[in-house]
Amino acid sequence: MEYTLRKLKADDTFLMFSILSKIGFRELKDCFSSDEAKEAIKQAMAGGEEGNEDNQQLKIVGVAVAFDMADIVLRNLPKCKTEIYALLSALSGLSAAEIANLDMGTFTSMIVDVLRKDEFPDFFTAVKRLFKRAT
Repeated sequence: MEYTLRKLKADDTFLMFSILSKIGFRELKDCFSSDEAKEAIKQAMAGGEEGNEDNQQLKIVGVAVAFDMADIVLRNLPKCKTEIYALLSALSGLSAAEIANLDMGTFTSMIVDVLRKDEFPDFFTAVKRLFKRAT
């Protein structure tokens, strides 16, 4: 099925915040709270020599954090179904029922297309600024 996506606008922000909240934004933040993750981040910021033992440990911790984050997202993604359908519906002009009935390939392509939209990084830049001020 062919579809077109309009530009993201201010009203879409609320659905995107709802999706992030249900995905477990706070849980994602907690992935970086372990002593190992903090030490790995500290080493990464200091810049270690390539190939040394500390750098290898940093990579191992990085992979573990990435798997923890993926687990959180995948576990919580079903909670976001309604909001994801609503966002895709708003962007494409298709109904939520039509979105639900898309074949898996088209549905996945639509999500990837939303993530690749030129204005999508602007949303996360704004979120990042918001959280910097809050902390």
